Amino acid sequence: MSYSGSTFCMALTHKWDFRGCTTGVPISDSSPNSAYNTDVHRNLVATPKTNCDSSCTSCGAGKFLSDAGEIASKHNSAYDCAVCGAGKWSGSAASASCTSCEAGKYLGDAGVSAIEHDSGDDCKICSAGVYQVTTGAASCTGICGAGKY
Repeated sequence: MSYSGSTFCMALTHKWDFRGCTTGVPISDSSPNSAYNTDVHRNLVATPKTNCDSSCTSCGAGKFLSDAGEIASKHNSAYDCAVCGAGKWSGSAASASCTSCEAGKYLGDAGVSAIEHDSGDDCKICSAGVYQVTTGAASCTGICGAGKY
């Protein structure tokens, strides 16, 4: 496999593979920075730097990257970090997935703005007269019956 001309980080089974690094040196299991050889760092994207040992940048809060580090082209740009979808949020950087809003709450933004998905507080409580029994909802769809609110 060759990825010449591009800079990326790609996680394999519990290790990083920096074959695409154009500058610096690839990290190895015996590297002083071998802490980067963990599953925790698999959802990072590459940025051009001098030393490949520190060439990955986390997806920010409100975004995620779910690829397990098997496809280099999914880790070579900040655009590979997707904004959490409607009804979901991610409060930390380097997330592999998003958390669903709890039942009784909703998050209507359809993955357009990361700032709308970077905290559980972005999930809003359903208004009076409506409810939501499922988690990860984009809206509150249940309407209270006559005489109830």
